[in-house]
Amino acid sequence: MLCFVGSLLQSSTENNAKSMGVPSASSDVVHVELNLEASADHMRLGEKPITLRVELRNQGPEVFYASRNLDSILNSPGYVVIEVTNAAKQTTLLYSLESSFRQRGAEHEWWFGILPQHYYGTFIVLDSSMQDSLRTPGAYELIAKYVSQGGTIPAAPDLGIASHTAWKGEIKSNSIRIAVLPSQRSRQK
Repeated sequence: MLCFVGSLLQSSTENNAKSMGVPSASSDVVHVELNLEASADHMRLGEKPITLRVELRNQGPEVFYASRNLDSILNSPGYVVIEVTNAAKQTTLLYSLESSFRQRGAEHEWWFGILPQHYYGTFIVLDSSMQDSLRTPGAYELIAKYVSQGGTIPAAPDLGIASHTAWKGEIKSNSIRIAVLPSQRSRQK
């Protein structure tokens, strides 16, 4: 998996207008948004896949702790899943799995602090030949969801890291639409 970090290049006025308050179980509000973008608005069956870019954007004044690993492992401390809805309004999850998740390393290494006005994200390759839910030509709506199990992140005094709390809850992204088209080969027959 490829993750990336970056800085938001917007003025503070724009950031304040765009920030979203997301309540957690403890009624705290975080100013984090999840953004979903696609490299194209369509793909052909069995041909070039689409790359999705998923970003957790910290629009708030404090560090936001997110899962370092953004894979779609549903029982990990934090994860990202892509929900796909077809024209019949049936929704499925892409690339999600439940496994006997076992995070490696010390607990403070499981989380990544996203600084204010910065983002953290991942790329997901969307290949219709690998996803049953995208093997039928048609229009689809995609939404990303970040889910955090939260918890206390222990201190690592030897590294100068104090104990802190990871937010618990879920954040949904904007929706995007893609079309899955028949392959060029099937059109030529």
